[in-house]
Amino acid sequence: MKAKLLFYSYSLLMTLLLVIGLSVVGYTAISQEVGFNLWDVTNSRWLKAPGDQTNGLDVDVTRVSGSVTVIGNKTPAAGYANPTDAVGTWALLGAYNTATWDQVLSSTHGNGVATVRGINVASIEYLYNGTNYDRVTSAPTPAALGTARNAVYFLQAQTLLTSSARTTSSNSGALTSYGSFKTMLLELNVTAASGTTPTLDVYIDTSADSTNFINIAHFTQLITTGRRAIQISDDAAGAAVDFDSTADLAAGVVKQGAWGSTLRVRWVITGTTPSFTFSVIGTFKS
Repeated sequence: MKAKLLFYSYSLLMTLLLVIGLSVVGYTAISQEVGFNLWDVTNSRWLKAPGDQTNGLDVDVTRVSGSVTVIGNKTPAAGYANPTDAVGTWALLGAYNTATWDQVLSSTHGNGVATVRGINVASIEYLYNGTNYDRVTSAPTPAALGTARNAVYFLQAQTLLTSSARTTSSNSGALTSYGSFKTMLLELNVTAASGTTPTLDVYIDTSADSTNFINIAHFTQLITTGRRAIQISDDAAGAAVDFDSTADLAAGVVKQGAWGSTLRVRWVITGTTPSFTFSVIGTFKS
């Protein structure tokens, strides 16, 4: 009887020790799975990483050499000198200009843009007119078109000479920015004529230097109202030999081929007390 009692007591004690041992092992395993531990190299042991939900992981800044700066929100700006902090590096979309980092910005679309930034270059075609950038549109101005020759553009109903009553010979002055086009269709429209034996000769001149002009077209002479048109093409064959650049073409004659960057409308009026009301308009194609 005493032996059985001793046996049962020993078994109970062993069971109790086993339960305690398993509890300790289980606690250690679970705590290592759900906890975040750091290895203590000095003492060769695992230590629980301190911290809380509000501030995150605690860092002992007394062991950090140099200065410690808490980085907050930053406003990106051009001329940012080599960003190395996390917030600045990730928040700034920039391009390196060999000295500093500049923001990649967008600007308002329109003509007269001083600087075309990266986003605009990818989405809208701009051309430089010598001062600033202008959009390329379906009906651009001569200045906006610049020297582009790879695409087809039209300028319709361009007024080279406004309608007005004229009694003496003169010219329109230099008309610039038409040298980028390859074909032009010009129309002379005379809506009124008076005087004794009046005559009107209208010429189209061009120039490579805006000073010395060369006659490239001469409308048929008119003595009354009427409409006449001429067409000049850069693709058509020009003169095979040299010619007198100071001489006027005969009436109704057009010189095909290229023209300069500047055009001019010129007219000669003769007769007794003559008066002609006329205009010249044109359509240009690149």
